[in-house]
Amino acid sequence: MGRFTFFCVLAAVFDTTKQQLIRVMESNFSEIVYSPYFTDKTMFIKYFMREPKHLMVLAPQGFGKSTILSMLQLFLDLQADRNGTIIQPNTTQNAPFFERVKIRREEEYYERHFAQHPVLYLNLKHLACHPSYLVFGRTFRDMIVRMLLKYKYLLRSRILVSRAPQEYYSCFKLLFQSNFNPEHFVLMGRRMTRYLSWHFDRKCVVLIDGFDAPGTRSLQPGCSYPGMPGTSTDKRILDVVGRFLTALLEGDEFVSHSLSTGVTRIGSSVVYANLTAASALDEPDLAPFFGLSETELRDIAMSRGQLHHLERLALWYGGYRAQGSMQRHFNTRSVMTFFKTGKFKRYWRTPSVMEQLRELFDYDLFGAFLEGALSTGLPAALNKKYMRLNSLKFRGLFAPYYKYSPTDNDLMVQFLLENGYLTPTGVSGNFIIGVSTPNLEMKEALQKLLYKEMFFRKKFNISGRSSKSRALCHTIDLSIKLNTKGYRRGWSPVGGPRGMFC
Repeated sequence: MGRFTFFCVLAAVFDTTKQQLIRVMESNFSEIVYSPYFTDKTMFIKYFMREPKHLMVLAPQGFGKSTILSMLQLFLDLQADRNGTIIQPNTTQNAPFFERVKIRREEEYYERHFAQHPVLYLNLKHLACHPSYLVFGRTFRDMIVRMLLKYKYLLRSRILVSRAPQEYYSCFKLLFQSNFNPEHFVLMGRRMTRYLSWHFDRKCVVLIDGFDAPGTRSLQPGCSYPGMPGTSTDKRILDVVGRFLTALLEGDEFVSHSLSTGVTRIGSSVVYANLTAASALDEPDLAPFFGLSETELRDIAMSRGQLHHLERLALWYGGYRAQGSMQRHFNTRSVMTFFKTGKFKRYWRTPSVMEQLRELFDYDLFGAFLEGALSTGLPAALNKKYMRLNSLKFRGLFAPYYKYSPTDNDLMVQFLLENGYLTPTGVSGNFIIGVSTPNLEMKEALQKLLYKEMFFRKKFNISGRSSKSRALCHTIDLSIKLNTKGYRRGWSPVGGPRGMFC
């Protein structure tokens, strides 16, 4: 009786705190599917579910990763009432979202998979890696609570109470102890998949957004004590996240499929190195589902009466090379934001990690090498097979007083490629043999990182702090900006000539 009362009180607490703890996905499929700019990518569901697997997909920000995860969750997740009884799929609140999309025409497949799988969704972007382990612990607990909130009907599950009563009870009780320790919950993800599998007698699907976020943030100053990178605070955070993901994703006893998304191999390999990352634009099977192709953009523009903007859209937001495709890809978020505002400008959000690398853009370090990407493009010799290995080396760039050398240029090029600042202009087998900025948006984003006063001082050997020397630096800076505005109409990314829509 005591345990039942505790569960009921806990459920009530969850109900009252739901609004504070649950954050809506940034890219919610349930809203996008009704948008006039909707592009149907629902056949990704069939691609993802065709065989049991753990898949990790990397793509730059704005290429629709969160929307894909939202779509999978809404399609696959079975619905249950307050007692944990499965609701008939066609009567669920998610059914209307898929009435007019491609996957609905696959009648047999739809019946077999729609609302038939327990789904565990996690967003690692919400985990704080600084300023302290205590702050991380709070965000980690919030993530666990959000996970439990969705399945509070399990509090009434007779199957769980009979199979693991003590374990099940203690999990909830520990959450509300004042001395909460994240290490006590590294197995909670795996336990939840086990509880759901037992209750519904079927395996789970796991979806993880921002898989690389904790690892990338841990590289930045502030995740460890000042001047002491890699101290116990930093290590404990990564250890907890790594153990949590290892327990959740390894093995197939309770999980049949998982999809993890992120931006870089660098952050991903720091927290969990056992998933092989696939770049969305490097895989012919994946490329159609991420970003916008020229054909998809043309269809949207035609439906909105904006065909006259195609050329400028290509210059501003296109130019990304997709393996196995003759078409260049576009940043979905930037294109959609343009259609809403009607303004051609940079909508790119500079990742905070780029600010931490600002010193490396000095002219004497990476700056002089990178400047070539803003005009003629850069030669490269990146072996895609070894990019994960390069990611491990990348951590050294954040160390205090790191001595940068020309051999580190490839590390920076890889990082800029994965973040979308650069795109391949030539590929030979597993080797990327050339890179350039894909479009004006990314050209401006790189200029913002690169062109600072100190850059000009070193490039043109301007000494002194007089008003005259500062004025010269600002004059050079202004001339570059004016030149940028002047060539916007005629500029073309390397490897992406004008007239691609003609």
